[in-house]
Amino acid sequence: ELQRTTVVNGFVFYFIVTLQWKPKVVFPKIICQIFTLFTVLCLFSRRATLLLVISFAVYARELAKTKPIAATVQFLGLLLCIYIFLFYISDNTHVRAIYLDARTSQMSYVVENLSWTNLLGHGLGAQVPSTQGSEGYKYIHNFLISSFYMMGILGFLAALSLFVPIGVYYVGGLLNNSGLLYPQLLLIPLMGLLVGSSIEGIMSPVSWTAIAVYFSLSESNSNVT
Repeated sequence: ELQRTTVVNGFVFYFIVTLQWKPKVVFPKIICQIFTLFTVLCLFSRRATLLLVISFAVYARELAKTKPIAATVQFLGLLLCIYIFLFYISDNTHVRAIYLDARTSQMSYVVENLSWTNLLGHGLGAQVPSTQGSEGYKYIHNFLISSFYMMGILGFLAALSLFVPIGVYYVGGLLNNSGLLYPQLLLIPLMGLLVGSSIEGIMSPVSWTAIAVYFSLSESNSNVT
């Protein structure tokens, strides 16, 4: 699971890098963007596809300040490419299927089995029964819930104290259109991982990477101001 997550989001990072790349000749940038775009799509990951769209939307919003027509055309072109690929080229239905049963069942299991005896957690690496019987047990795909299930109420409070400030600061920065664009773009896949796939909870390297980017962004903003 960790390996798949790393590969999937790695190509989203590559796509973000191509957005910010400013070569003297535009053609190589276009080729790299097309390559990374279809690589992400061919991974058939709902989260990666969504993060790709969100990242490009944030980038297009910044581009629209100076080139509104180009930003609109590029964003609509991206949506069109994704639509054609998913509905006319690929026969894989995983990305097109919108269901949350697997995720919500994990959270329901944690709540339904809550008791005084497990408030201290079940230990790092603890898993819950999969809704698909053939898969046995699976990790909880959420930073906060997995922190609680593995490390109890203390782990949950620690995770909450990290996630909420980062989330509030980051979303506020996007809404206020403040901060540096590149760090904001790089933080989008990390925030997505915390919400939907940080299987190790607060001990995840993803969470600490997000924290590092967050403090770097804060420091950069303070230096600018």
